[in-house]
Amino acid sequence: MDDPAAAVDIDHYAAHVDMLHQVQEQITRLSKLRGDLQADIKRALGDAEVGLIAGLPAVTNRTTLRTSLSAKAVKRLWPWVARACSETRPVTTFLLVS
Repeated sequence: MDDPAAAVDIDHYAAHVDMLHQVQEQITRLSKLRGDLQADIKRALGDAEVGLIAGLPAVTNRTTLRTSLSAKAVKRLWPWVARACSETRPVTTFLLVS
């Protein structure tokens, strides 16, 4: 961080940073809970696609096909195409460090 623009004082945002930490903890906890609840329901569904509550559809669990391009396969089979179609661009990543 030799560049003076690389760091700036954000003391007045300390509460924001603290709240972001709390939100991240809640997201992590709730994501795990969501996964556990979905797994329980999927087990209950078995092979069924629709789960009913009081006779009405409450959840669906359907399998569909999705077509995607395998970058690994393109690089292996046609490396010159992969090089011709690749691009480098800047990416900014926000990270809570404390």
